[in-house]
Amino acid sequence: VMFEELTSKSTFEEWSKILYRKKRVRVSEGRLDNIACRLSLINKFIGQLPVDEIKPYQIDDMLTDLSQNNPNTNRPMAKCTLKDVRDITAAVFDILIENDLMVKNPAAGRELPHGNLYKRRRAITFSEQMQVISTPHRCRVCALLMMFCGLRRGELIPLSWSDLKLDTRIEVDINKSVYRMKNRANIFIIKSGAKSEAGERTVPIPLDLALFLKKEREKAVSPFITHKLNGEMHTPSSWKAMWNSYQCSLNAAYGFMVPRSKYSPYGLPKVKKSFTPHDLRHTYATLLYKSGVDVLTASRLLGHESVVTTLEIYTHLEKSMVKKSIDKFDAYVREIFKEAF
Repeated sequence: VMFEELTSKSTFEEWSKILYRKKRVRVSEGRLDNIACRLSLINKFIGQLPVDEIKPYQIDDMLTDLSQNNPNTNRPMAKCTLKDVRDITAAVFDILIENDLMVKNPAAGRELPHGNLYKRRRAITFSEQMQVISTPHRCRVCALLMMFCGLRRGELIPLSWSDLKLDTRIEVDINKSVYRMKNRANIFIIKSGAKSEAGERTVPIPLDLALFLKKEREKAVSPFITHKLNGEMHTPSSWKAMWNSYQCSLNAAYGFMVPRSKYSPYGLPKVKKSFTPHDLRHTYATLLYKSGVDVLTASRLLGHESVVTTLEIYTHLEKSMVKKSIDKFDAYVREIFKEAF
């Protein structure tokens, strides 16, 4: 469908193809695949409706349904994904508004449903942080850089030892990232720049971590900080295998079960709660907050495109801290009542 042929009576799906074509020359291959996936999902709900007949309540219904069950995963949709679905929906309507075919965007700023939205990220506990520091594994350097420098997985995989400044300024230059090509699922492609323009950044390395990294650099057998066993850059499958091995090692060391082969499917039960690479990045954001780093500085260090993203994290953490404080107060009052009665 050509842009000139479309009207306000054309379907949302037809207009969504215009957004896809527009984004094709503006975003990375990985992000483009992501947008295509989101649009495919949105079109299952409103794709066949004429755009001028779509009402805000229909957008709300779609978001509510997805918050309860994502048909692609059969589980509640993560809040960040739900927000992306809403924003991509609004971006389609923005095209019509820009071309004077609509006045108001029915998807803009729609409130996300409250409730048990699936949350993929968590900050690991203090004891888990100690385990990351002390457990020998070829993934330990990766985990430490994600936890204490906030790197994303896609920024860490192409990172080389030359990107670490350990002798003078003590910082890491995050200037490239990887993405998967749509038709080459087990290959990472390096692109210049981090996840976004805002993501390309230089992040200070804590002194103790820098001292540890110097020792690791002396033993390095590859230009990549994390790599396959043959020294080459990770593929998606080799990264997954390494990460699973790392979680198995932590489970074997701290799961407090009878020692058996951690790799045997009938061996050591998984009793220790696992964590993801993004959980470690979220831990970094939490540590910044707890140490008093202001939101603007944290946004720069995390490479967020907008300070609003960082502010949402800080606001969530603030609420968590208040709840913990109130819980302590509640426990204190409980002890007083026990003494009184």
